[in-house]
Amino acid sequence: MNAHLVSPFPMYELPRVWLWVQQFRSRVADDFSPKTLDEFVDVEMARMTRQMTWGVYRGGELGGLIAFEPSSPVVGTSHVTFRRSFWGHKTSVPAMHQAYREIFGAGYRKILSFVFADNDAIRSLAKAAGLKVEGVLRNQTLRNGEPVDMVAFGLTREEFNDADNHLEFQPEQHAAVVARVPDAQPAAVGGHPG
Repeated sequence: MNAHLVSPFPMYELPRVWLWVQQFRSRVADDFSPKTLDEFVDVEMARMTRQMTWGVYRGGELGGLIAFEPSSPVVGTSHVTFRRSFWGHKTSVPAMHQAYREIFGAGYRKILSFVFADNDAIRSLAKAAGLKVEGVLRNQTLRNGEPVDMVAFGLTREEFNDADNHLEFQPEQHAAVVARVPDAQPAAVGGHPG
């Protein structure tokens, strides 16, 4: 089933992302991550003012958030979150490629991603999307009060273009960026989606 990206991500859907993350929070959140829905929404709304974002839809259902936060005019950090039913490379990788194509098209030269060293699933996803391990950041943060390592992944525009031109399938057959649409206003920012 095809995935469609909508940019920017609709901010009123952030409570839904919070619910997705709760299923695997211990694998993606450190001790400094938001602890409540309200804190999460506040932090993410502030971040989205400086990020490029996409909502990932499949069959009309929202199932993913892809964000890119520039740290300079040439590089930035990618964050992805998918609900469990969107896990697997058939939806997530083509959606990431479509967002990355837009990021590189905007003039950025490199995409970074930082993941917990023990999160094999997201490390596999990063590799499937073409990111390469650039190093291990030892004792980078705390999780449950204990130091944990993170792995730095990177993807250059040249690597992406080379890989994109040699894919067995063309990602645009599987994911399409829908024209940028303005965010709707949140109905109840602190509320839970139904």
